[in-house]
Amino acid sequence: MTRQCRYSRETLETFTEVYIDIDSEGEIRIDTPIPFLNHMLETLFKHMNSS
Repeated sequence: MTRQCRYSRETLETFTEVYIDIDSEGEIRIDTPIPFLNHMLETLFKHMNSS
C-alpha cells in the first residue's frame, strides 16, 4: 500500500497542483514560472528534510 495524495485547485487567477508520496525516495520537484522561486523552494524543502 502506498501513501500518496494528489490535490489540485483552479481559480480564475491561478492553478495549483500538489502531489505527495510519503514513501518516495525523497525527490523534490518544484515547477513555477519563476526559476529562482523553484530554486528557493527546493532548497527550503531539502533543508527541512520534508521530501
